[in-house]
Order: sequence, then C-alpha cells, then structure tokens
Amino acid sequence: MRTDMARRCFRAARHARCPEIRLRRGLATTDDVGMESAETTLVLGVDFGRVIQGGDTLDATDVDTQFLGASYHEALRSPPTACVFDVLPGLVEQFDGRVWIISKCGHRIREVMLGWLDHHDFYTRTGMPRGNIRTCAKRADKAVHCVDLGVTHMIDDRLDVHTHLRGIVPNLYLFGIQPATTRPPAWVTPVPNWEHAGNAIQASLKRVNHSKTRIDSFTGEHRFLSNFAPYPTVFDGIEYPTAEHAYIAAKTLDPDIRAIVRATPAPGSAKATGDHPPTGLDRGP
Repeated sequence: MRTDMARRCFRAARHARCPEIRLRRGLATTDDVGMESAETTLVLGVDFGRVIQGGDTLDATDVDTQFLGASYHEALRSPPTACVFDVLPGLVEQFDGRVWIISKCGHRIREVMLGWLDHHDFYTRTGMPRGNIRTCAKRADKAVHCVDLGVTHMIDDRLDVHTHLRGIVPNLYLFGIQPATTRPPAWVTPVPNWEHAGNAIQASLKRVNHSKTRIDSFTGEHRFLSNFAPYPTVFDGIEYPTAEHAYIAAKTLDPDIRAIVRATPAPGSAKATGDHPPTGLDRGP
C-alpha cells in the first residue's frame, strides 16, 4: 500500500509533471521524456549533506551528514564543500533564483542545517532565497518535493535517491567520489565535485537554450524569413515583389510568363499561379 506521501507524489505527477506518466496517458510524446522543452521552467534541487556541506570529508560509513554525533557549535564550524560558493551563485542566477535545498533530515538536523546556512552567510553568498528549503524524513520522499516544485535538475550524492527520482527529474547528477562498487547507470551523470557539476549543468542549459532558438513558424519576429514577406527579391536581374514571386518565376524560362508572375498583386496570387500554371510554367515541387 502506498504511503500518503507516495500517493501525493503519484497524483501530482499524474496531473502533469512526470513525463513518463504523461506519456503513458497520451499527454506527451517520447521527446518530452528526459528533455525539457523551451517552455519548461527550470528548477534546480540540491542536497545538503555531502553536497553543500561536508562533501570533502566523505567516508564509507552510512551517515547522512557530518552533523551526526557533533555538537551544535562543531557542526556550525564544519566546512562547506570545496567550490560550492564559487559555482552555486552562478547557477542561482541562471535558474532565476529557482534553486532549492532538498534534504532528508529530522527536526534536530534541520535546525542545525539552518544554523549552518546562517553561520556561513549562505543566502547572501549564493543569492538563493531564504525560504527555498524542503526536508523530508525518508529519502524516497524527495520525489514528492521534486514533483511539487517541478525540479528539472537535481544534485544528490546518493544513487538510491536518484533511483526514486528517475522519470520525475530529467537531469540527475550523482555528486561526489562514489565507492568503487558503485557503477552509475547511464541515466545519471556522475559529478565528483562542484566544478564538474557546474559544467554538466551548463551543458544541459545550453541544450535547452538551443531549443529556444528553434524557428518553427514564420510569424512575428520571424516573419521576414517567409517567402511571403514583403521584401523585393532579385532573380536573373529582375526585381520581384517577394521571394515567392521570384520562386514561382524560376519555374519557367518564358519571359512573358515571368512578367505575369511579377505583376501578380500578392505572394499568395503568385503561389496560386504556380499551383495552376499557364502553359510553359513547370508546376515543380
């Protein structure tokens, strides 16, 4: 039986955000799965323990953060992961502030985490909004927050977390040096440190930005690219009112027919001439 949190995750994903569920229900195409469209709002999720904090002191023990077993003041003094304050501010800017800490922790560790963030002046140094923090009691429940926030990119140091996020978050980044026994699958991107994480996310953003430049209609600002745009076009030394006029005229060598095409009042009329050509005009493709 699903837990209440799991049911919430399923309902939210079903209603639009999980591409694999949308695909099964006929609401998306296969191109939607694993790749954001140009209209997607980009949201970055970041784990805290061993990603933002303590990432340089990782050992093989199964602990969530360096905070466990430490006093409050010792925890506050624990260092940030190398380069986090060099890379994360740029990501916060590129994601327009839509960066969230998503951490599995109890009430006590949450309070220590909040204290650590203030102690290290985290919000000022990164630009991340102070309220952008989500916590949960189980790692699997990070999926609930990711669905609720519409997370498109997630950095976490645990492969089991990414397994829960697969099919929900398109871009998954496995942070830190992993045990030799861990073989990351193809659907997650290994990033051993913040420099690699930044580069991998930048590459993802470039793919999204490239899709934004795709032109799929000759309207609005791209109207000038249409054959029907009102810009004179010279062909064989003769000026035609539009590129469409010139294109239709190119289908014949008869100067009289070319004159008829050139004299048509609008590009639509020129096209109609091509669709119903007089003798001597090649209909063409």
